[in-house]
Amino acid sequence: MKLKNNRKSKFESMFKNEIVRNNWLNSYLADLRESKDVADEEVIRVLVVEDDFSQYCVVEELLLLINDQVEIEWVADADKAIIKLIDAEQTEKPFNMVISDIDLGEETSGMEVFSFCLESMPQVEPVMVSAFSRAQLRERHFNDSEPLHYIKKPINYSDFYMKINPLLKAS
Repeated sequence: MKLKNNRKSKFESMFKNEIVRNNWLNSYLADLRESKDVADEEVIRVLVVEDDFSQYCVVEELLLLINDQVEIEWVADADKAIIKLIDAEQTEKPFNMVISDIDLGEETSGMEVFSFCLESMPQVEPVMVSAFSRAQLRERHFNDSEPLHYIKKPINYSDFYMKINPLLKAS
């Protein structure tokens, strides 16, 4: 009998230590509990601009882990993203956030989406995603302004949560 209690307490202490080490998990669970208590909140709409479908799936899954009520739409290029942003605004179902890869192939760039949001839709929070470092992005893309919110590929789950969760709450 004593041995069983000993095993249980070891398991509990290991589990507690693991949670303490992963502060973001504690924060996530608390936020999840809080979001379940708040009913009928305004739906948060996110447009994901990504030419790689597998990367879109990762972003979608992570967004839904943060907030399972978020409404997500996907397009593969900047031109379609800008059209979708304009259409959504006109139908009074605007997007709160755009998560866009910078490199969208040879035809378009996520920088077009970023610039459009800054100039024409300041209420939409642009989040840029790239495999390049910030220094490389400054060299290649940013002249006057650079994104406040940037996520480096490959996407680290805890970094994604720490950057996106506050933005979703602010929307």
